[in-house]
Amino acid sequence: IKSSQGKIAIVSQVQKEKKSFPSPQLFSLTELQKVANRRYGFSAKKTLSLAQSLYEKHKCLSYPRTDARVLGTKSFGQVQKLINVFKKDSPEHFKYFDDKKVSLKNRQVFNDEKLTDHHALIPLKNTSLNGDESKVFDLVLKRFVAAFSKNFEYEETKVVIKVEKENFKARGQKIVCLGWRHLSGGDK
Repeated sequence: IKSSQGKIAIVSQVQKEKKSFPSPQLFSLTELQKVANRRYGFSAKKTLSLAQSLYEKHKCLSYPRTDARVLGTKSFGQVQKLINVFKKDSPEHFKYFDDKKVSLKNRQVFNDEKLTDHHALIPLKNTSLNGDESKVFDLVLKRFVAAFSKNFEYEETKVVIKVEKENFKARGQKIVCLGWRHLSGGDK
């Protein structure tokens, strides 16, 4: 504001707060459809068709017609094997991977009580894919790794600056740990 130019500014208040956002849950079909629409403009029908092809034709995706976002505890051994495979095949996805989250105590992933007829969507193997199939598979693979990645953490700073009788507020964020967000491409 022009009336404040050239006048003495005093920082009257500084407040810092650390914030943390946990990893997202695995994909259900509906959640995958929402993200594929936001990211690529795919209709729900197209995403289902692509996921169905990945399941039936390429056998690289679990059964797609699911409303679950968790796995059963019986899937733990399979998850450990898949993580080892994808660590070798796609090491760039594992920059913020957190081994401690690969645990039956991780109820956000392994939760028999929230399991429906079919478990959440997970990648089953790497395979050569092109075009839109590749995009859908990549979404599922990244979400799978993100579910076991470190939390997204940042420090938010709020400042109140006083110039004579006027108070000005400013806010800023500093990322402490990018965590799972490095895989999200802007999707939360």
